[in-house]
Amino acid sequence: MKCMFNLLVATMLLSVTGGAYAFAPGDLNCDGAANVFDIDPFVLALVDAEGYAASFPHCDVMLADTNGDGEVNVFDIDPFVEILVGGGPGEIVTAQLAGNSLTLYPFFEYVKAFNQNATIELAIDPTQHPDIAGRTADVYIVEHKSAGLWEIDPELIDMTGDGPLTVTFGGETIQDNTFVISGPNELNAAVFDPETGDFTGLGAPYDMVVDFDRDGQLSGGDYIDGLGREAGLYVVHDTTQPGPLAVTDVPSYSVGPVFGIPGSDTNEVLFYPSDIASMPPRPLIVVGHGGGHNYQWYSHIGHHMASYGYIVMSHMNCYGPPDCTLGHTDAILDKQDQIAGGVLNGKIDASRIIWIGHSLGGMGVVGAFDALMDGEYTPTHYAPDSIVLISSMLPNAMGGPSEATPHHANFHLWTAAGDTDISGAPYDDQLQTFLQHDRATKYRMSTVLQGVGHAWLHDGPAEPSYFDGPCALNKTITHRIQLGLFLPLIKYFAEGNVPASDFLWRQYERFHPIGVDTSNPCVVVSHEYRNGADEGNFFIDDYQTGTALNVSSSGGSVTYTVHNVVEGNLDDANGDFTWSSGDPFNGATHASTGDTSRGVVFDWNGENVYYEWEVVPAARNFAAYTYLAFRGAQCTRHPYTTAVLGDLTFTVTLRDTAGTTSSINIGAYGGGFEEPYQRMGAGSGVGWHDDFEVIRIRPTDFLTNGTGLDLTNIVAVRFNFGPAWGSNEGRIVLDELMLTNDYPAYFVPMSMVLPGAAPEFVPPHVPTHINVEIFEGDDSVVAGSPTIHYRYNGGAWLSAPLERVAGELWRGTLPAPECGDAPEYYFTAQGDVSGTLYLPPSGPGNPYVSYVGNYIPILEDDFEADSGWSVQSDAAMTSGIWQRAIPGGWADNSPPHDFDGSGRCYVTDNRPTYDVDGGPTHLISPLLDL
Repeated sequence: MKCMFNLLVATMLLSVTGGAYAFAPGDLNCDGAANVFDIDPFVLALVDAEGYAASFPHCDVMLADTNGDGEVNVFDIDPFVEILVGGGPGEIVTAQLAGNSLTLYPFFEYVKAFNQNATIELAIDPTQHPDIAGRTADVYIVEHKSAGLWEIDPELIDMTGDGPLTVTFGGETIQDNTFVISGPNELNAAVFDPETGDFTGLGAPYDMVVDFDRDGQLSGGDYIDGLGREAGLYVVHDTTQPGPLAVTDVPSYSVGPVFGIPGSDTNEVLFYPSDIASMPPRPLIVVGHGGGHNYQWYSHIGHHMASYGYIVMSHMNCYGPPDCTLGHTDAILDKQDQIAGGVLNGKIDASRIIWIGHSLGGMGVVGAFDALMDGEYTPTHYAPDSIVLISSMLPNAMGGPSEATPHHANFHLWTAAGDTDISGAPYDDQLQTFLQHDRATKYRMSTVLQGVGHAWLHDGPAEPSYFDGPCALNKTITHRIQLGLFLPLIKYFAEGNVPASDFLWRQYERFHPIGVDTSNPCVVVSHEYRNGADEGNFFIDDYQTGTALNVSSSGGSVTYTVHNVVEGNLDDANGDFTWSSGDPFNGATHASTGDTSRGVVFDWNGENVYYEWEVVPAARNFAAYTYLAFRGAQCTRHPYTTAVLGDLTFTVTLRDTAGTTSSINIGAYGGGFEEPYQRMGAGSGVGWHDDFEVIRIRPTDFLTNGTGLDLTNIVAVRFNFGPAWGSNEGRIVLDELMLTNDYPAYFVPMSMVLPGAAPEFVPPHVPTHINVEIFEGDDSVVAGSPTIHYRYNGGAWLSAPLERVAGELWRGTLPAPECGDAPEYYFTAQGDVSGTLYLPPSGPGNPYVSYVGNYIPILEDDFEADSGWSVQSDAAMTSGIWQRAIPGGWADNSPPHDFDGSGRCYVTDNRPTYDVDGGPTHLISPLLDL
């Protein structure tokens, strides 16, 4: 008996791949494995395709096309035999592919984030991948798929403007095998966020694939960047621009003298997405102003972040203790059913709160968190761990390390080098912003803006600017820098956004928001970033212990030929920035009395010298880490610093146990240690505080072009200085040489999805395999917990364990149904932290349902190929004529992609702002033979 559904579908998408297992070539009986039981079905497919189809109606005769040429014939016999004996086309190769070429060794940087207006390049090092030599391949940039979705849908659909690029690999270096794959503005950056119902995401995810067999499928032997939870690359839009959501402003209102708020400081203003009613609870941003400032001066932050789906409240401030930040956070949560008519009731996510403060308010948000940790304030509606980020703008450090400390909070600091209010001068600790930064014990970041005054970070009067120094920017430019960083910063810590992290540490000269014009030489921005994860970090030397000059904090030896080496607190010891040999840490303002942040200073002048750390045995496997990182700065007003104004560079060298070395100049990545801001005052000479910044290098970069370095056994890290290695002379301060796996700060819970839709139809008489993806995130799957639950025709629920295929891909099996059955099924899995998950979420209350029968599509057209549709338009038309294209996703609300994700569709003029003008345009199908 045969069950069959003959369906005619005449829509743009005529069939959709479901979640049922897509069988691999060679698996002719569709049991999920290629083995001896496939020999007879293979022979049948080879000699009698119709007979095979009748015998195996749930399979596809093209499973016998084992050489991938699109035909089933005798040329498939040898490849079939190779598959049976295990020598098939090989494994899919996962590798870093996407990045940017460099002018210096290692000649290429592999990165996560690409601005939409930038090129995207591919590079493969033939010394690490010798199998590419002499081979021709098609290179695709495709929409990111999970491993499970690749398993059931391996088709490659290129998203660039000109289709896949054909390249031939040759030569002996990575430079010989570097290709531009995508030009500026070719790829869409729009990211739909189901929580906001709009394109408020950051970083459109793509995978890069090198298709060596050129069959348009991801298959064995192909290379892919992105086969996992993270995409291979992300294309980001201009983060200085507002998001797509309409924003509602709520003018000043009072919450009353509650939660310790003084009666004189009860007012707040509010910004939220106008369509908040349709959204789940959203993160809350709380902004506190500084002394003499106004709580209504932060609308630029409010509008920007609300347009991306955040709730922003700015409040009248007091400076405690306790700070008003504490009470106002409780108050908005407590009165959410009353404020603005109760529009926010149930819409604030009290587990994701961001505190932002400016000036005294910057000190206030840090003091507020300190009050939570010291038990001086007990919140009613949130907890210390609800504060996912503190961003302190130009704060003072009043109170010392016992009070002005962020503790374990994720902490970000803004410093304006031209600020005359919180000036950074060495004669008063309260004016030194960096003290707060170094008191943070976990994730901590710092952003220094040269040419910027105190008043330009708020949206109140720009004058008085509280600015002094050369090369002045202005409020408009400052806001572009500020808002362009706030979006990725907050998305990283509130949402776990992957590409956002690149904005926090990459050299600003090389990567920055599109809307910031760095051709202006006065735009100088420096970043510090330290990963604060509990695992995955190892400090080779943070100078906190092992204070002798010849030993590191990890216990290894330290040797050097640089001059005037001093270890000590990162504290300018007197009241001015005048250079003096008696103040070796002149210009360092990261520590003060009672602080413990330490580092090392030294100098060189016209000779080739070094500073070297022995790597202790426990940390010698550099291949186990993602980055080698350190922070440092040029020492202000030293004669070697002022001799040449500009970035200072030197070379990092790794040495393995066999004595093999590999070296990278830090300038290869686009910058170096910045020249201190050329501001006068606080003594004689020119130059302000030391502008620390982080340098991070992938250990794998040291392998480029066949260095022969053994990354698993690195015995020394050497910094080489002098004319052969970088800057001719210099004096620098260094700290925090570390290895890091860059684990994210945001806990990603376990999740479970089908890699596609549940199958609408399952074949009769044979088992059906259904793929499930279980993403552990930062959790772990409880062994034995992944399960499929099923019943037929309303019977009792039965269950069977899921089989782990690979990585996050699992497979459940429905027993063979009979015609007329209606299988119901759902899946469960348990995480150590996340608990039990159900898929679909209601589990047995609303399970998946499939029908028993063979789905036979009669007509399919997703417009990827030209199947004969024609366009007839009025002769008077000036724009808007139908055309087949990949949608541009322009800022005029044009669709960012086609409906089914295949790539192309018909649109009315694929150019921005071109409407249908001058008459009708008709899209006419070809003759359809049904």
